[in-house]
Amino acid sequence: MPGDRFELYDPPAFEQGTAVISRKDVRNDGTFPGARMGEVLIRKGDVGYVHSVGTYLNRFYVYGVEFI
Repeated sequence: MPGDRFELYDPPAFEQGTAVISRKDVRNDGTFPGARMGEVLIRKGDVGYVHSVGTYLNRFYVYGVEFI
């Protein structure tokens, strides 16, 4: 069954330092200080760099990305 496969069975798709491109606009949900709720923080097409790779629920990779 496809839903039973853990992403962690494979290596991460991105490594630290890899350039990535935002596929969607990202808006402030109220947790980013100094910006109004709903304000666009990252625009579709903006370039960022992976600075950390973690895991969630021992099943999925989570990527920390810095957009400049």
